[in-house]
Amino acid sequence: MTTKIPQRIKAKITPVRWSVRTSAIIASTLAVIDLIKQEYALSLILGVSWLFIVQAEKRMFKPPTDN
Repeated sequence: MTTKIPQRIKAKITPVRWSVRTSAIIASTLAVIDLIKQEYALSLILGVSWLFIVQAEKRMFKPPTDN
């Protein structure tokens, strides 16, 4: 018995996807830089914002499921 495995939809780089991904990279980079500079409060804020951006990106660009 063989089952069909749906092919993954190749993610196209759109301006929205590019801007969301770029903001995530910027937030994570600034969080690390502020952690090195020992600015812990700002580093924590940027780290949490990076997590929110990553979760939003996953939800926004979730591939459609076949049911």
